[in-house]
Amino acid sequence: SDQSLLRNSQSTAMATPQRLLHSLATRVPLAYSRVGVQPHHLQAIAVAATLTLSAVSLACISTSSTVDNKRKHGGNKDTVNTSWVTSLLYAQFNTSHKRCECEVIPPHPTLSSTAPSPDPSPKPLSRLTLLLYKSKLISYSSLPVPRLLTPRDPIFSYPELKRGLRRRQHDESSLQRILSSPKLKDARAKQDQQSLNAILEQMNACVYGEGVTPQLREDFLIQYGCTGHTPEILEYLQKIGEARGFIEVGAGNGQWARALNDCNNGFCEKADSGKSPSLQNMKRKWEFILAYDNMANLPLSPQIYHRKTLPVQRFFYDGVRRCTSHVDAVEGYASRGRVLLLVYPPPGSMAVETVEAYANANSKNDTVVFVGEGRGGANANDELFDYLLGIDGESKEETNTTIKKQWALMKVMDVRPSPGGKGYEKLFVFQRVR
Repeated sequence: SDQSLLRNSQSTAMATPQRLLHSLATRVPLAYSRVGVQPHHLQAIAVAATLTLSAVSLACISTSSTVDNKRKHGGNKDTVNTSWVTSLLYAQFNTSHKRCECEVIPPHPTLSSTAPSPDPSPKPLSRLTLLLYKSKLISYSSLPVPRLLTPRDPIFSYPELKRGLRRRQHDESSLQRILSSPKLKDARAKQDQQSLNAILEQMNACVYGEGVTPQLREDFLIQYGCTGHTPEILEYLQKIGEARGFIEVGAGNGQWARALNDCNNGFCEKADSGKSPSLQNMKRKWEFILAYDNMANLPLSPQIYHRKTLPVQRFFYDGVRRCTSHVDAVEGYASRGRVLLLVYPPPGSMAVETVEAYANANSKNDTVVFVGEGRGGANANDELFDYLLGIDGESKEETNTTIKKQWALMKVMDVRPSPGGKGYEKLFVFQRVR
């Protein structure tokens, strides 16, 4: 049985730490496989058993283990009891394993009385989980969700983004070499169109990706905006905002607002049919999404894409309001209690200023959806990520006096890949817990 297997691992405790580690590495994974832990966790368990045999841990249990050893082994001081290690590892990994299987954010309490209630006290990542993640023994997607965010949480420094930033630096260097190459200067001087076209293809490969033309990129912008939604994302957002509605700041041409509004009106697509109903003939009792933009840096020019063109009729939202201040947009009465949506915000302080103003405006403003790249990427700045992680702006330390509002991560979703795979955005859902 499982209990006898664990007792056998205790009874074979040896006189030297090296032999003890060997026993743990061979017996503990076998015991865990009997209680349902997945195979890819076994290596992490064996390494964790080694790591927990630190001087601090041994000092904490020295008294109890010595008494236990004297009783069982006739006073042999060199024998070490391993039951505490087994219990610790089982509690840690069995709990993490169960949490990793369910990454669905609980519905908002106002949605349905029969819906499961949200976790009243999400927990932060434990030190052991962080150690295993940094040691690359567990993956980013295996980290438990929901969880309380702390300054040590790696949520905004995911592996895809780290690889993408290195790739982006390489692409920028390649683009600089092309622009300063003598070949380009000669082609311009001689008006060699064939050479210029070849150089232009190299530049497009650096900017958009191999085989991606500017037209293909523009087609993506027309349908989705700077980053793409998926049917799963739309259905999920519609559920969490069904009884609350959304306020989107920096909506651009309104592709996300249009798709969410269509989804709320019963046209949420589970397949990519490319068809979307016209909003002009819909009878709306209330505005599900309030979309704002200052109209200064629209991805697609209104002079080219006006309301009589087919792309605007199919994918753009006709209700985007012009605003001069992103702070004023979220502080108004109409935004009270709505979910804040930020899709691909520009680099700089706009995003953090919007989130702070939204959270301070009303106690019901407690949910933020951020769609973009993490730390070091193309969106927002470190101030936003520090704010959500609870890092003080001056000391960059975790203190109870500087954390005025604490946030929990409720959901992480992959967005639709952009043509060429040069974007590294994700969708994050945050909820304020205090």
